[in-house]
Amino acid sequence: MILLVTLLAIAIVTAGRLMTEKADPLPNPLPTLRPRTSATPVTSPIAIEVAKIETNVHRITWLNYLDAPNHKIEYKSRKSDFQPWEDMQWKHLAQPETTYHLHEDVAPGTTYIYRIGALDVRGERIGRWGYSTEAYLPENNQ
Repeated sequence: MILLVTLLAIAIVTAGRLMTEKADPLPNPLPTLRPRTSATPVTSPIAIEVAKIETNVHRITWLNYLDAPNHKIEYKSRKSDFQPWEDMQWKHLAQPETTYHLHEDVAPGTTYIYRIGALDVRGERIGRWGYSTEAYLPENNQ
């Protein structure tokens, strides 16, 4: 019984001290959250797809989220996986006013990668480049 009374007295004294001590303010108050006013803008043509549609022809398509009047297509090609893409130069392919282009005379046994840039009415690129995945045309051309 004495033990129970002692424990109760200690609890009351401790509780009294805790209630009289001044609580420390939060060291870093939470920042004020502001609602987002606009979505992150799309800055390049997206959903670029490359498909072989005929012998030696790639069809390149993309979505024009920038509502650009024109586009610029460039490509790199290599015959071997041992050639790093970084060592290859971008080559101009076309400036279509549509969201597709046919790359004719694609070489068999060659891997291609394409990039597409949106152009403004003056023909200057706006936003970032959009990139395709690698497109390979086999040697046997099938």
